[in-house]
Amino acid sequence: MINFQRSGIRRADIVNYYPTGINPGSDELLNEIKEGQHFSKLEVRGFDCKKFPYREPIEGKKVFSILNITRFFD
Repeated sequence: MINFQRSGIRRADIVNYYPTGINPGSDELLNEIKEGQHFSKLEVRGFDCKKFPYREPIEGKKVFSILNITRFFD
């Protein structure tokens, strides 16, 4: 499972994660996975998805994929 997650992250052009510095270990891991690649990091957490209304996909448009990895700790 971890290899699939790493593969998905490696293919992503944009990564949405906590702001740099909050979790230095994760920052290091992300940089290791994306080594040698240009990518953007969206450092926004907790935005209201209701502000983005649903729109039907446009015929013939390239598929837009989102990889969402969530971890929960007790």
